[in-house]
Amino acid sequence: EVLSIFEGAKNRLAVYYLDLSSLDSVRKFAQEVSTKEERIDILINNAGATGLGNKKTEDGFLIGMQVNYFAPFLLTCLLLEKMKKSAPSRIIWLTSKLHGCAKFDIEDINFEKSFSENQVYFCSKLAIILAANELAKRLKSTGITVNTVHPGFTYTPIWNHLPSGVLIIWNFILKKFFK
Repeated sequence: EVLSIFEGAKNRLAVYYLDLSSLDSVRKFAQEVSTKEERIDILINNAGATGLGNKKTEDGFLIGMQVNYFAPFLLTCLLLEKMKKSAPSRIIWLTSKLHGCAKFDIEDINFEKSFSENQVYFCSKLAIILAANELAKRLKSTGITVNTVHPGFTYTPIWNHLPSGVLIIWNFILKKFFK
């Protein structure tokens, strides 16, 4: 289905299955890509999930933290050797300015003491920035560039879990003032 959308890229675009709520899926994906692809020039980690509730994955992590941070971080680590061989290469993490609202408790990464849907999102985005900054330092001499980017506030379904009154106001603001 994806390949039919990008007809001109048929021989240049590969599509693989990946479920970020399963670390086993991440490992299988990384193995398949590393085996089948000659190079990895760019990795874009663009997970942004919220409204998933207080449920845990099969791996024992809060689903929002795993999808947004733990799984993409694992994927990045698993693809690093291939990316070093492909250098110059780049890792781009999409994050959010909302990371500044995070109240991160390293002793409670699964939010068992106090759960907040927003804090899960904020903290996952803060974790991305901290990890990316450290990776950038460690990979400086390898030919891999690591960047984070805030894409701006956009009108997407990511916030559809908000209460209807808040969602109406939020969507109005996004449509009126942002793309």
